[in-house]
Amino acid sequence: MSPNNLDGQGPGTGASEMRIVGSPSAGTTSTGKAFDIVITNLNSYTRGTSNNEIAGDFAKILIGGSGSTTFRFEFVSPGTNTPVIQPEIHMAAFDLDGNPSGADTESVSSKGYTGYVTDPNPNSVASRLPDGRTEFKGIVSGSDPSSANDLTDAQKKSSIMFFYSNVSSFELTFGSNSAYQRGLMFAFESGLNERCGP
Repeated sequence: MSPNNLDGQGPGTGASEMRIVGSPSAGTTSTGKAFDIVITNLNSYTRGTSNNEIAGDFAKILIGGSGSTTFRFEFVSPGTNTPVIQPEIHMAAFDLDGNPSGADTESVSSKGYTGYVTDPNPNSVASRLPDGRTEFKGIVSGSDPSSANDLTDAQKKSSIMFFYSNVSSFELTFGSNSAYQRGLMFAFESGLNERCGP
């Protein structure tokens, strides 16, 4: 990530964003256009005690304490802020924690998506929010996967994947009612892809 400075809270410097880059780009669309991914927060954000990072297949945005933050994910030409249209993009969130009592619960929500995919028997509860977002709240404690595409049955149950069509950006909200650091663990591929049609 360059910069790694979401909301200006570091650990890097420069623009107040997380920019996922590669060599020469973070990825290419299905039509062959290269892109970087720029992530910004649209409301209050408090970084956790650990640094936001990319680890293996995943990126992690860490949040300190309870609350929710809406993040904008933008696809741009490498090294610029020029939008790049994605004919289709999949965004998966992993290890959505919770418990039956409702304490220490994580949630993700989004709107403007084409659809979403879960395990047939997910460890989350879905609801429609007044602003049109669909929210998924964890109901059991999950476990961090080591591979986005090779998930155990339990890890699939604690994952949710939204997909979007013909977009250059989308918004996703991550929330937690825990007093401790929590994190949005995400990737743009997932073992849940096997549930998608051709």
